[in-house]
Amino acid sequence: GAESASSTYRQMVSPSMFRGALLNALQREGVRVVKLPAEYTTRRCHECARQGLEEIPREWDQMELIHRCGRGHLWDQDYNAAANLLMAAAGIPA
Repeated sequence: GAESASSTYRQMVSPSMFRGALLNALQREGVRVVKLPAEYTTRRCHECARQGLEEIPREWDQMELIHRCGRGHLWDQDYNAAANLLMAAAGIPA
């Protein structure tokens, strides 16, 4: 019925369940998985390692998707976070 469909939908979009399924699939395929802290990965510019909008006297708006660092680099926050996490996993210093 409607209740089971709703329950199934919640399970499909559950981030923790998706993470678990993804980790299981990657490990099964022999892919190396590195767990890293995600703090400030959207704020730190992946091009120059500057802390995003820290110098600008306004609050960081997590709902904004595009940001410019203090040196003028423009980036999408999701791409920026992914690039920062990839560099950290590869051992490239920030």
